[in-house]
Amino acid sequence: MSEKKIHQEHDKGYKHLLQSKKAFMDLLKSFVKTEWVELVQEEDLIRVDKSFVLQDFSSKEADIVYRSKIKGQDIIFYVLLELQSTVDHQMPWRLLQYMTEIWRGVLKDASAEEESSKDYRLPAIIPLVLYNGSAQWTAVKSFREYQNGYELFGSALVDFKYSLINVESYTEQDLLEVATLMSAVFYLDQDINKEELKRRMKVLIDYISKLSIEERRLLFGWMNNIIDKRLDEGTVNELLETSGGVVNLVYAIEKILETERVEGKLEGKLEGKLEVARNLLLANVDVETIAAATGLTREEIEKLRQEQH
Repeated sequence: MSEKKIHQEHDKGYKHLLQSKKAFMDLLKSFVKTEWVELVQEEDLIRVDKSFVLQDFSSKEADIVYRSKIKGQDIIFYVLLELQSTVDHQMPWRLLQYMTEIWRGVLKDASAEEESSKDYRLPAIIPLVLYNGSAQWTAVKSFREYQNGYELFGSALVDFKYSLINVESYTEQDLLEVATLMSAVFYLDQDINKEELKRRMKVLIDYISKLSIEERRLLFGWMNNIIDKRLDEGTVNELLETSGGVVNLVYAIEKILETERVEGKLEGKLEGKLEVARNLLLANVDVETIAAATGLTREEIEKLRQEQH
């Protein structure tokens, strides 16, 4: 698989994962250490279903955009997440263009009376960059530093800083101590060889058992898209052999990791999905997880459950 294809799959995997408000809140709470994060509530988050694609960057877009009110006040934060797997030294310029496009849309939707008011303010935009590449991040982090002569002109220049969440910067101990959904994702996504990846998946089994059902579903879905592609054919079974009180959980991971391959071989035929669902039911996996892994409805899964009794 080409390097470009791998990067695209990683970006797609993270984008799908972070469309969940729970995963996005977990990312903020665990890895963005600022006061305003503590004021954001999951129920107040609204994902903006819109891509800000610019003419000069037709192949690059603002991947995830959320807005939120803080404490019920009429203050809206747009949190812009830019997924990167390679260092982009134009990042300050790209982010500025995305931010400008967001503000342009806000002003377009505002009434003439609102715009002309002396109290009118644009919403704050918080730019975040999630970087999962192996090379050191060397791009400047402020827009001021992206301009010639910034040392001379100081605050007279347009400026903002973005927050960098660098997957490779966290130690194993850091991630295991955080022990959340996104720390588990980062733990598996670091630049490690296959043997180390297998070891880490075994380490994570106890941590995964403590996640909520929704968090497990999100993690399994990400693993299905990303982790299985990093292992040789046939190594997943070996990897997931274990004993103790989490056998069913391990079996569920195994089956969900296999789902994409099973469906691919059967070209999406219903029987392939039903077979996976039957196996997961035998392992006492919850209906929501089975639905996420197979694409079957709750009604279809419940019908299979009745047939097995």
